[in-house]
Amino acid sequence: RELLPFSDSALDSLAEYIDSSSDFKGIVISDDMQSAMIIVKIHPSLDKNTAASKIELISNHFFPSQTRFGGQPFIIKDINTAILKDLKLLIPLLCIIMVIVLGISFRSWRGIFLPLLSVCISIVWTMGIMAIFNRPFTLISNIIPVILLAVGSAYSIHILNRYNEDSKTSQNGKQCTEKALSHVIIPVILAGLTTMVGFISFIFGSYLTLIKDFGIFTSIGVLISLLISVTFMPALLSYLPMRKIHGDIIFTPLRHINRFIIRHPASILIICIAIFTIMTTGLFLIERSVDIIDYFDDDTYIKQSESVIKEKFGGSNYIQILANGNIRDSVNLETIDYLASRLAAEQDIYNVNSISFIIKKMNSIVEGKKAIPSNNKINNLYFLIEGDKTISNLINSNMKETLIQASYKNGLDIGSVRHFISKYVPLLDSISSDSLTFSMSGMPMLYVEIDSSIIHSQIMSLIIASALILIILSILLRNVIAGIVGIIPILFTLIVIFGFMGIFNLPLDIATALVGSITIGIGIDYTIHFLDRLKKEKNSNINKRILATLNSSGVAIFINMITVVSGFIILVFAELVPLRRFGMLTAITMISSAFSATTLLPAIILLVPGLSKYFTGGNK
Repeated sequence: RELLPFSDSALDSLAEYIDSSSDFKGIVISDDMQSAMIIVKIHPSLDKNTAASKIELISNHFFPSQTRFGGQPFIIKDINTAILKDLKLLIPLLCIIMVIVLGISFRSWRGIFLPLLSVCISIVWTMGIMAIFNRPFTLISNIIPVILLAVGSAYSIHILNRYNEDSKTSQNGKQCTEKALSHVIIPVILAGLTTMVGFISFIFGSYLTLIKDFGIFTSIGVLISLLISVTFMPALLSYLPMRKIHGDIIFTPLRHINRFIIRHPASILIICIAIFTIMTTGLFLIERSVDIIDYFDDDTYIKQSESVIKEKFGGSNYIQILANGNIRDSVNLETIDYLASRLAAEQDIYNVNSISFIIKKMNSIVEGKKAIPSNNKINNLYFLIEGDKTISNLINSNMKETLIQASYKNGLDIGSVRHFISKYVPLLDSISSDSLTFSMSGMPMLYVEIDSSIIHSQIMSLIIASALILIILSILLRNVIAGIVGIIPILFTLIVIFGFMGIFNLPLDIATALVGSITIGIGIDYTIHFLDRLKKEKNSNINKRILATLNSSGVAIFINMITVVSGFIILVFAELVPLRRFGMLTAITMISSAFSATTLLPAIILLVPGLSKYFTGGNK
């Protein structure tokens, strides 16, 4: 009242008029008359993030602590803020965790310094390449540094572990480095290639640019880390004084576990079958989520704002139907009005706005009849409202296109939106003609496309990654049957991770959809290292051969798994909910992959008659 140059009685009259008018209630004034909404259209040429910040600044100047902001620009702005905050927090925190894990595992500064150096170089180079190609950080790509820190250290860890073994029989650091590298360079390169395959599969499996960018630049980062690990790091290591790199603090318990695996393979297999059966039930419970407002916690400002807007004004998710044709024609306007009226009668559709509604209201004022008038009268009414900015948001300048706008109150529930589309797309086709056509757009429709892309990406990337991994394993083991057996741990892990998502109600969203291919690409590394070492062991007894493999490569697998899990589990501290889920699921994936590669796979080899010959060169 203090800001408006009107008397109290005039304002009371205005309030009574608004309260009695359906043109304002629930649209720009809430039903309880306690809230008002200002709808701002941002010009396409403006940066949405900058525009949202300026709108907040202006609004808070006039109404400090009394305004709330919602809609896609503000959601995106808060996502960008969360991304920067996460990068500042998570990367230093991850480095600290990795220093602790590597320090406990290797008990030497070189065991800490060399893996970290290789991944830090790969991160810097990858971020530089992204900058050169002008690719921004997104909800997905902002985790690339975290992934490279966690995954890129794996190659250095396996080289360092082998270096420690060969130090017992080598004369100097250069000779020890050469021996270590000659023993593990093939599985390390194959492990790097399979990891790249997992990420590259996103390029062919998705048509979302942010997922393709994630796949491309993460693959580049993994390649850089691999090259640094097999070139620069061994060169540097060869100049360091030779010494034992790790002690037996954590490895004595592992040896006891390894002996149990060899003695009780049937028990291991029964446990794995039980886990597999339980997790299979969860596959049928998986749900999908595409509403980006769900990326925030319930107590965050933006989510509370969206909740208020949804409660009082029907929400900020708008459906738009474009009508293309002569909108001065009364027949066409009648058709537009029919469609708009159908929308207004829908239970979950609010705030329907159409040029036909405005023309009918203007006609009721001029002619006393709320109906679409004749063509001549329509032209006269258009003349009266010409230049009105509200009208220009609904029709274009040549009067050939108009929008029907409505807010979709039922959030972005995919099932509900798909039902709406299946209902209205046939209707639009049935009422279209040579002189007037309709097409549907808006955020709900966009999110349905995103949902379809998530499903398509998940299926295609899994198929592509699985096929390529099977080929690589078959080449490594020189036998297709061995390759099929080698992929069993990954299939087991996929069932575990997707079953876990269903059982614990973790939805398949734009971030968690990446887990499947990452499971294949990263998780297969453990199987590659295990099978390569098994094939190289000289003992003719399969039990002793597997035990020796577990006590050597199994140690490196354990260190690698702990390091990777530590990296991904850090994401539980992220601001955005999907990143927390992604971090937790990937950590579980790595645990399951390491577990299945060092327990399930040996148990199968020991229990299936004649299978061992495929992994031992004929020695049983």
